[in-house]
Amino acid sequence: MCQIDNSTILVTVKTLVYNQAPYLRQCLDGIINQKTNFCFEVIVHDDCSSDGSVDIIREYAEKYPNIIKPIFEIENQYSKVGFSGIDKIMDAYINGKYIAFCEGDDYWTDMLKLQKQVDFLESHDDYGLVYTQFQVYNQQNDSFAPGWCKETTLEKEFGGNDIMTLTVCLRTSLYFKYQNQIKPQKEWKMGDMPLWIFLLSQSRAYFMPDVMCTYRVIQGTASHPKSLEGLVDFRENAYHVLLYLANCLNLQHLLPRVTVNYLISMYILMISNDFFQDIKDKFLIRKYKILNLKILLLYIIVRNSLLRRIIRKKYHFSSISK
Repeated sequence: MCQIDNSTILVTVKTLVYNQAPYLRQCLDGIINQKTNFCFEVIVHDDCSSDGSVDIIREYAEKYPNIIKPIFEIENQYSKVGFSGIDKIMDAYINGKYIAFCEGDDYWTDMLKLQKQVDFLESHDDYGLVYTQFQVYNQQNDSFAPGWCKETTLEKEFGGNDIMTLTVCLRTSLYFKYQNQIKPQKEWKMGDMPLWIFLLSQSRAYFMPDVMCTYRVIQGTASHPKSLEGLVDFRENAYHVLLYLANCLNLQHLLPRVTVNYLISMYILMISNDFFQDIKDKFLIRKYKILNLKILLLYIIVRNSLLRRIIRKKYHFSSISK
């Protein structure tokens, strides 16, 4: 076991925990068992769990005192300060040159994950982050499915998230630059996608296609809400975050793409939940693939003068044809 002080730590792993006792040991074991030639630490933030998660964290902190650095809240912080506020709490304890992530219900499966990612970053100064492929575990039906990570660009990330948090290792210097320059808001329901977009605006990202992690899907979480109302709220929140980022990073030329993608996703969501019972051409939409649906929606926007005026006025861009 690495005997360390803060000055020798190369990687800090951030682990968020809230009522994840059934999965937490698998998460922590996947981190602790990493085989590296460098020292790393794990900052475990428990947000006032009530299910035994705290006892598990204390057990691991006692067993691995040089690695596990627990933070125990006596009041739930997410409800008070959101993800951005929790980040600020944890960030005060970061010592590593690099940062990795693994939430309490996910787990790493490749014991060389950190070593492979750090080796790449140490030899490629122009890259700001490395991410890998993953697999999805559906807790509800006890099944696995392939992940969807792939090579991405700044423009592509504005159209959809191709990077999963638990797969990432990034430079701490860029992470703090993001925190200081973008200033994530309490109301944001996701903390990952804005970070990836900022990093891609500042550096390059490298994709490792090997599966190294497992992402657990549990209905009722922020990114997997149970209700239609929750899904709509999450996607609308993501949309406004993207508008904010485009303006902060002087990427206003991407605003039309962001808006069109948002409209498409909301339309598909509502149709799939039988929200529009009286739409006569509903069956046509279901036959369209995503690419054709984009073309159809763009056609509707271009042909509808009222919709054009509303979009131009509300979102301050003039790229849609008059």
